[in-house]
Amino acid sequence: MLRARRWRGCAAFLLAIAPLACPGQQTPVTTGVTLYITSPLTLPYGQPVDGYAQVVTAAITNLSGTITFYDGSTVLCVLPIAPSASCPANVGSGFAVGTHVLSAAYSGDSGHQPSTSNTVTVTVVPDVTSVTLSSSANPVPAGQPVTLAAGVSANGGPVGAGTVSFADGSSVLGIASLGADGTAAMTLSNLAPGTHTILATYAPTPQFAGSTSAPLVQVVQPAPSTPGPTAGYSISAAATSVVPGDAVSIPVTVTAQGGFNEAVQLSCGPLPDGVTCHFAGATLPPGGGTTTLQLSTLAPGPCGANVSYTGTLAAGTGKWLPALLTALTVLLMVRRRRMLPLLAAALCLALSGLSGCGACTDLGTRPGSYTVTLQGVSTGPAARQVTTRLPLTVAY
Repeated sequence: MLRARRWRGCAAFLLAIAPLACPGQQTPVTTGVTLYITSPLTLPYGQPVDGYAQVVTAAITNLSGTITFYDGSTVLCVLPIAPSASCPANVGSGFAVGTHVLSAAYSGDSGHQPSTSNTVTVTVVPDVTSVTLSSSANPVPAGQPVTLAAGVSANGGPVGAGTVSFADGSSVLGIASLGADGTAAMTLSNLAPGTHTILATYAPTPQFAGSTSAPLVQVVQPAPSTPGPTAGYSISAAATSVVPGDAVSIPVTVTAQGGFNEAVQLSCGPLPDGVTCHFAGATLPPGGGTTTLQLSTLAPGPCGANVSYTGTLAAGTGKWLPALLTALTVLLMVRRRRMLPLLAAALCLALSGLSGCGACTDLGTRPGSYTVTLQGVSTGPAARQVTTRLPLTVAY
């Protein structure tokens, strides 16, 4: 994460300013060293400190020896006097937070006196950090796990040390350590249903300043309720009547009881011949509701005889049957026993007229009183089944 630059020694920056020394002179020439710091004098932790030293002498003579760079009394680097000499790459990096007094010293040689540079004070402050916060699922059902992840960075790179605390408003949810990739995470499954404002806060260290993420609004949805032993629902529909060949619409209501909160699937039970049922909405949502049931009946089909459910006789039968019945009544009063066969024949003839002599077989939905069974099955884990009876009258 920390960049490094190399400090440069004096060789490329030597200035020789003086007349040539007299032949045979033995007194070492005085020298001077100037330390230059090219990076800011106040900088955040992790940023490199760059600089170089320049040695000057009062005589135009060849310099040899070494230059030593110091941070206070700590030796940072020792360089030989050479145009291409430089400190190792890591010397300018990793300066601890605090004040650093930097200097350089020339060792001198047989013809030059040693010298020490000016001091330069560099202040390293904790680096500014930023925190990002994310959720693995939003919204999440109550009781289901959700992972909160925080990423901490400074100067565009991850911060791989320290801790992050996660809070729901003012309530601390937990603390997690940062990994080498600059992330910290924690998994929760006990957040209550509702809206939670989550914050992630990086704790300051000697090297990095603390910081807090932007708020994350975590939504926790209520878990599907599990009905208790007394919970349930009822189905209600009013009795109705219909004419053969017609249809009727009936409101059907599902009423939840005892906190029951599951969807209910409706259907019709055994139906009379020629009756069909259809729900406008066969599934009612949790908590109950009302839908419409349509019951349809079947009309009589075409027949070769004149038949109706009111008992109209076949064509021509009505002309002679009254006279026959009158005669039978008179004869019965005279001799009852001998009239029994004749009476049976007359009744048979009358019944034949009522049935159309057996020529009509497609009678549709016959008039009468029926019971239609309505059935409901809940679609949740309870899977409760409820039935109710709907009286249905089919009549002209």
